[in-house]
Amino acid sequence: MWNTSMSNILKPGKHRIVFALLLALLLEVTVFQYRTYLTFRNDPIEVTPKVYAGGVQNADGSFTVEETLKLKTDNMEEDVNSLRLSFSIENSDSKEDAYASYVAIYARDEANEDYYIVGERNVLEEVPSTGDMILHLSGKMHSMVIIFSADEGETVRVSEMTLNPRIPMRFSAFRVLLAFLTILWIWLAVCPVEKKQHEKGILAAVILLQIGLFIGAVLLNPIYREDAWEHHMQYHKLAVALSEGHLYLDDVPPTSLLTMENPYDFDSRNRILENAGEECLWDVAYYHGAYYVYFGVVPVLVFYLPWYLLTGTAFPTWVGILIIGILLIGGTFLFTYELRRKYFTKVPFMTWILTTLMMINGCGALTIMRRPDFYSLPILMGVTLSVYGITFWLSSLEEEKVNGWKLAAGCLCMALVAGCRPQLLIGSFLIFPIFWNAVFVKRQLFSKDSKGKTLAAILMYVLIAACLMIYNYKRFGSVFDFGANYNLTTNDMTKRGVELGRIPYALFTYLFQLPAVSAAFPYLLEVMHKTTYLGKTISEGTFGGFFTVNLIPLAAFFVLRHKKWFAENARMTESAKRMYGMAGLSLLFGIVIVIADAEAAGILQRYYSDFGWLFYIGGIICFYAAWQHNAESTDRAKLLHIFLNISFAICMAYNFLLLFIDNSETLVSTAPVRFYSICQQLAFWR
Repeated sequence: MWNTSMSNILKPGKHRIVFALLLALLLEVTVFQYRTYLTFRNDPIEVTPKVYAGGVQNADGSFTVEETLKLKTDNMEEDVNSLRLSFSIENSDSKEDAYASYVAIYARDEANEDYYIVGERNVLEEVPSTGDMILHLSGKMHSMVIIFSADEGETVRVSEMTLNPRIPMRFSAFRVLLAFLTILWIWLAVCPVEKKQHEKGILAAVILLQIGLFIGAVLLNPIYREDAWEHHMQYHKLAVALSEGHLYLDDVPPTSLLTMENPYDFDSRNRILENAGEECLWDVAYYHGAYYVYFGVVPVLVFYLPWYLLTGTAFPTWVGILIIGILLIGGTFLFTYELRRKYFTKVPFMTWILTTLMMINGCGALTIMRRPDFYSLPILMGVTLSVYGITFWLSSLEEEKVNGWKLAAGCLCMALVAGCRPQLLIGSFLIFPIFWNAVFVKRQLFSKDSKGKTLAAILMYVLIAACLMIYNYKRFGSVFDFGANYNLTTNDMTKRGVELGRIPYALFTYLFQLPAVSAAFPYLLEVMHKTTYLGKTISEGTFGGFFTVNLIPLAAFFVLRHKKWFAENARMTESAKRMYGMAGLSLLFGIVIVIADAEAAGILQRYYSDFGWLFYIGGIICFYAAWQHNAESTDRAKLLHIFLNISFAICMAYNFLLLFIDNSETLVSTAPVRFYSICQQLAFWR
């Protein structure tokens, strides 16, 4: 009877949702309140700290820092398992520090006659839970010393210092939501959806949750919604220039830059400008005495120029990032839906959902969402257009014909990629495996009967290419020059060249370097960039290789060796060849982009989005083929199911944690209250 009841609960439907919510709430009031239950029988001991060294106590009880302030408790013999510390640091102008304050805790106990370090913490008065700490001492405590990180002349005001406090229960709706979703995912992995009528509801809920995740990521770090740095205003400046009828920016280069022999030499440029007391724009193209924007122009035409003409103000970049991100969610679901509907009908509903979520978040889009800046917009827009273009192409293939408007729409999307992120135009070559049979076997294109469709498709590329070529020629005197080499940046791009020695370093760092982890939130660290390459190389902080946390694309290289897995009834049909060709080329193009990015610019975290989507296209096609071929084998299907869920867990956990760490403008420095609030909710045992 019990087994029957549990079986009914675990079946899809309202019971599962209610039970998952109740279980999440139960975890919230039990396991996640660990500190409350550990300390609820404590007898609090209020402590009046005294100066141990490095400061003096003032008449109002505060402490003025002279060197490194150390405060001490009275000698005692007590069992101590927790500490509450609340304080503020005021500077000489009596303004509180906006950042979390570091403290180091030392103690003497029954096992240690001399002081030893118990641990270190960052305490923020606005987040009271950061001041509640669980201590793990050896026997009774004799005394304690707390070292404060405060500068000379600052005032430390301790509002509370209590030993053995009773830590209150702090309910977290955010934690309940994460627990609820995790429980639902586990149950859906164990008991897949069986009824078709539940699928639409689940799909709608998943899409809304994914949109919510993107919105939360975009809004997470407030610095990207405040006044932008000047070099992040390039698209706005270009919109202003276009409205005035010219392509160069209105900013006038300084005289010293105009007369410089090599303005692209970073150190020389800085030295000459400093001596002249002048400044120049950063990260713009400088050519023949004028500034230009070398980033793709399409985002300006879509967002910045219309907005400027309507409002006279700068378009908020983060809004554009969010709009394109939401469009990417829809486009990715449509793409994988087309794959499943036309070519891999045996792939289960939840397999489709999980692989799509991995592609959306694992391709680098979620990382861009948490850093919605000017640099990210053309990349994300290029990826989104590529996904829609390929989806239109796949959906244009009908039983007896090629749908003309879908073909043209796909070509338009793919052509516009060149005006966003030119290197992503390599995705256009996927047109060959997709339409090979339609052109060379069925003659559905490039034939007398299909002249209109063929011309419309070609015209999309010709028109966009012509516009971009004119745009390039008017700026740099060459139809193929997008201007990236004239960038005023950290190195002379005009002489960067192609060096084969950069390639092994790039492949390792971008694809295979293991993430660096720690036991402290957010658990990820920047990896070490170390190479034996002797030459100029550009890199920013990254957090591990793509394939180490995206296992589905990595497994694709194994699946490609089993060509028969794509076959139908042991025959490589037209559709099987199409999918095999798409998968192989996508993986190859991903590697090409890795090398191209490393040679052209270097190694940067946002560049993962350049190639991540290509690897996921190949990865998902290969995984669907493996599932389709092995669906009838219970053991193999079970292994694929386990691999899928492990891959999903790693991908989502990694990208979720990346929200809280970056190589600059980190959340802990720009919004410490938000960072430590989230930290205390997720690391509930601290």
